[in-house]
Amino acid sequence: MIMKKILNNMAAALVLTAGVAFCTVSCQEGPITGPAEFSIVDTIVEVPAEGGEFSATYFLENPVLGEEVHPTCSDSWVSGFNTLTAYEITFTVSANMTEGVSREAVVNVEYNGENFSFTVAQECYDVICEAVTVSGSYYTYIAKNEEDPEAVADTLGNYFIEISNQVKDGERNDTDHYSIDIYAAPWTGDEANIGIPVGVYTLGNPEDEENPKAGTFTNEYSYYYGIDAAGEPTGNIAFNSGTLEVAVDEDGNYSLLLVATFEDGSVHYVTYSGPVSLYK
Repeated sequence: MIMKKILNNMAAALVLTAGVAFCTVSCQEGPITGPAEFSIVDTIVEVPAEGGEFSATYFLENPVLGEEVHPTCSDSWVSGFNTLTAYEITFTVSANMTEGVSREAVVNVEYNGENFSFTVAQECYDVICEAVTVSGSYYTYIAKNEEDPEAVADTLGNYFIEISNQVKDGERNDTDHYSIDIYAAPWTGDEANIGIPVGVYTLGNPEDEENPKAGTFTNEYSYYYGIDAAGEPTGNIAFNSGTLEVAVDEDGNYSLLLVATFEDGSVHYVTYSGPVSLYK
């Protein structure tokens, strides 16, 4: 009986040893068959003026144990590098707030003692306008019921505003003006001090011109016009796309941010901070 136990234990040990040996050979990754090969796939990364988070991909074959991808950039507006995702370098680009000037930055990438690079090419805003006045008017709009023309679908507030960098009663030459036809919930505050409801407004669908939707501004009555240095108007230029953000603090001061692309292809970045009081 003792001899039988010894033989069984020896057999079990042999099976265990064989299993370990098998796993050692078969469970490891395939053998590296050549030198490391590294290259940048996205050699140019194009970025809009507003910036944000972006990425560049790379190719890597036969990685070297212990080696890591090291991206760096001498331009501070490209930062926050991350290589946690395989074959991808992510980074953050700051907004380009230099009017009319696009820019480029080179990102250097080191791997296994070799140097590589890619370029970040950022667009610019054609116009950066720091507005000083907001004026306009407020109307109550009775929307149509598409299913029953005789019924009332909704009541909206129509906030027609002009944002401008022209000082009130000041010189008009070389100024920018943005007319925006906003639809939102009706004004429920002080009738003697009508403002704009807080929210984010986007350019509406042209098909909705006869029945505007809350949270939009219309194509037909929203546009840009400029006054040149000689005092001549440039003519109205319609929106292609745009977003208007409206916020107000506890003291009643408004913050407006308009980012828009117009039919002539120009991109505008417009800010305003101060009071808003529309007439009715």
